[in-house]
Amino acid sequence: MAYAPRRILFLLTVGIERPSGRRYLHIARQLVQQGDRVRILALHPDLTTCRQRRIVQDGVEVWYVGQMHARKQGSLPQQFGAFGLLRVLISSTLGLLNGILRSPADSYHLGKPQPINGLAALIGVWLVRRQPFYLDCDDDETVSNRFTASWQRAVFGGWQWLLPRLAQGVTVNTRYLQQRIRQQTHAPVVYVPNGVDLHGFTLPPPHIVAGLRAALNLEGQRVIAYIGTLALHNHPVNLLLDAFACIAPALPDAVLLLVGGGEDLPTLRHQAA
Repeated sequence: MAYAPRRILFLLTVGIERPSGRRYLHIARQLVQQGDRVRILALHPDLTTCRQRRIVQDGVEVWYVGQMHARKQGSLPQQFGAFGLLRVLISSTLGLLNGILRSPADSYHLGKPQPINGLAALIGVWLVRRQPFYLDCDDDETVSNRFTASWQRAVFGGWQWLLPRLAQGVTVNTRYLQQRIRQQTHAPVVYVPNGVDLHGFTLPPPHIVAGLRAALNLEGQRVIAYIGTLALHNHPVNLLLDAFACIAPALPDAVLLLVGGGEDLPTLRHQAA
């Protein structure tokens, strides 16, 4: 029996350039390779500078339909004020809802159990299209996000509690989350590990490596590198700095290299100085 291609729509609260967004892009690429038609509705870290809001990457359609709940310009994210955040939440929810109504699909899959895509799915998928939806959980949203008020944590916690119980099925990226969510729902909970873009992990040509070492003053030195988010509430990079300070006297040719951005970049720069 021939494979019947499906139309699949992902509803994200981040952009595809973010770590979580890359997870869904890898999954979407694989689905396209097996013949499915995949569209991603995403939120942009700085929508005002996004000149091309609809793109196709490796056969995957990506629509940027709204602003993320925090704006990121350069290496530092900027939090919205109370009214600005409310405006972003409303406009981005409406953007996702409009994308759902303009994207008939066989399967709807929410990336992360959050209020923006959750409300859009309940209205657009459940009430309007009368279809079930699936959910992906790749983190504990009440821990991984930085909140400025307790009510914000409560709202995120409420949606994280509700959506797995309403979803037709749940996908997760760790065995820990699989065991945890199985206690919350009778729906299937499937372990889907993060994919890897092999092209992004190929060894660069020697002259590129030499050029980078020269530009960063790393010639003749051993490098310990951290590549990731610089946000201490869920990435305690300060411990890495403390550990390196302990071993640095015994390894004079060693250098610690931090690559990334986040709200705690100034704090880490001060600690490293």
